[in-house]
Amino acid sequence: MDKYFSYIRVSTALQRERETSTIQIDAITKWAEVSNIQIADFFLDEGISGTLLHRPALSELITALENNDSVKGVLIYRIDRLSRDLYIQEHLIRKFKEIGKNIISISEKDLCGDDPARVAFRQMLGVFSELEKNYITCRMSAGREKKARTGGYSGGRPPFAYERTSEGLIINPEKAEIVQRIFNLKKKGCGLRELARLLNEDNIPSCTGKKWHAITIKKILANKLYHGFYQYGEHTTYREDLHIVKSAV
Repeated sequence: MDKYFSYIRVSTALQRERETSTIQIDAITKWAEVSNIQIADFFLDEGISGTLLHRPALSELITALENNDSVKGVLIYRIDRLSRDLYIQEHLIRKFKEIGKNIISISEKDLCGDDPARVAFRQMLGVFSELEKNYITCRMSAGREKKARTGGYSGGRPPFAYERTSEGLIINPEKAEIVQRIFNLKKKGCGLRELARLLNEDNIPSCTGKKWHAITIKKILANKLYHGFYQYGEHTTYREDLHIVKSAV
């Protein structure tokens, strides 16, 4: 019985609802049983885009393949689980061939063969997958811009002193005092490095929970949200409820 690893990737919340890692694992497991293949291990990347080459589980998979002569290759659910970028897709397929390993998609027969027609078909699938990814990105961007035009928060990690709720951003009062202190000290002529030193001496955690640095202070001072102006792309909206620093921009 041939041994194979299996690679699973799920990127967005939508995919978790429609095509979860469990569905992929179950389908690959059933296919392997029918095909008389033993799955030696599963490598799972969750919440990671298929447009990225460097992924934790994918890196572990390649290392495991290089160190296991008894494993013949990799099983995937579908080619877009390997990548949604045509260049990365073909790069990975070449990489697997270089180390003498097969890659089998249980949804697309003989996908990785060297026949010119098969290569063209695989690349065509890669193009369509990349196009779908770009459409999804455009729709998400349009939705964020629409939300930004009405003053809504369009996603991403909230700036220091703000917290994200189901209704949008709110101010964290304790951290807002730190922001006010930063702006007040800067107004009195305190430099960026001196500001960072003072905050560190008082054991005040930074945005990341670590030490303050001049660049972190600089970003806070440049962020217009502290003055109540929320900006996304070309859209700027004033939000009185998010106004922390009571001074002119």
